[in-house]
Amino acid sequence: MTKNLFINFLFMITTTFISAQNSVIIDATIGTQSTGDFNKNEKNINITSSHALTTTTAINNAVEYTNTSFNIKTVWNNAIEQLNNLQKVSYTLGVKQSLSSQWSIQANINPVAAFKSNFKTSEIILLGGLGLEHSFSPKTQLTVGLQRNTYFGKKQILPTVTLHHQISNSINVDLGFPSTQFSYSNNPHTTFRLSTQIQGSYYTITPQLQDSNSNSTLQLSTISSLVEFERNIDSDWFLTFKGGYQNNSTFKLTESNTVTNHNNTEGLIAAFGIKYKL
Repeated sequence: MTKNLFINFLFMITTTFISAQNSVIIDATIGTQSTGDFNKNEKNINITSSHALTTTTAINNAVEYTNTSFNIKTVWNNAIEQLNNLQKVSYTLGVKQSLSSQWSIQANINPVAAFKSNFKTSEIILLGGLGLEHSFSPKTQLTVGLQRNTYFGKKQILPTVTLHHQISNSINVDLGFPSTQFSYSNNPHTTFRLSTQIQGSYYTITPQLQDSNSNSTLQLSTISSLVEFERNIDSDWFLTFKGGYQNNSTFKLTESNTVTNHNNTEGLIAAFGIKYKL
């Protein structure tokens, strides 16, 4: 009941904002990864919206839901059998305020719940951060900041940096941490992207047995190198295809006093997505 109320609350917030937004994007993706130890299947839906409050202030909202399951190929401990139907729900509120023609400040707050079952509000973790952007020219911007996130599978505060440069009308480059991307659009209908990004999650796995008092935790951190092709069917609908290689650099399962790390977690990934712009 608590889990459903939490999910409904987050989607209610986004639905409330949508009516006043200038731009709304609904993005759904399914993907799979095959490694020596397991197959990982993931489903994701992300709803983002943005709105200019004034000429100097803009806000954006995002609600994201991800369902992840692991099909185990090797014999691990009993706790690993629980790693199916993992769920993650998050809400992000971001604000960007222009300070001058060259400087702006960014802030975001991001409550996240990552769990298996028996969700409790005490398991929500609060992420977010601050950033400062400097515009060298209309085509070049540098953003530096601090983020409390789970990039490496645990909650920690890390510096972030992004250098954006528009080389031409067709080519854009974003260099930095935690992601780097090269984008090329050879016509108004097609976009190619090359990207490398670091992503992480921290799951609380509540035991299914009523007489068990200890929770298991799963720390995931992945480094993905992807090639992406995006094609717009019309002005509102887009199809995306992604393929590449993913290294699960952190796969740490903690059950009671037992800690299990797995290293054979590299493999090819493929994903298909559909995007709708309101």
